[in-house]
Amino acid sequence: LFASIMYKSFFMFIAGNVVRSVLCYSYSTLQTMVSDSVPANLKSKQFGTMAMFFSSGLVIGPVIGGFVSGYFG
Repeated sequence: LFASIMYKSFFMFIAGNVVRSVLCYSYSTLQTMVSDSVPANLKSKQFGTMAMFFSSGLVIGPVIGGFVSGYFG
């Protein structure tokens, strides 16, 4: 029911789930990579930068989605 409301076609439903699946665990993987590869004196700076970009994406993503939906919808 929810999928029929959100997506106009089955292809978009599948494509959206593929993108969500690929990006779902990227933050925890990135944290692991940074903790293993960055020197100890730069870890806090890198984790802060990652948090800033993650939070910015949470704000900017819906705005871009709204513009794309308005343009193509």
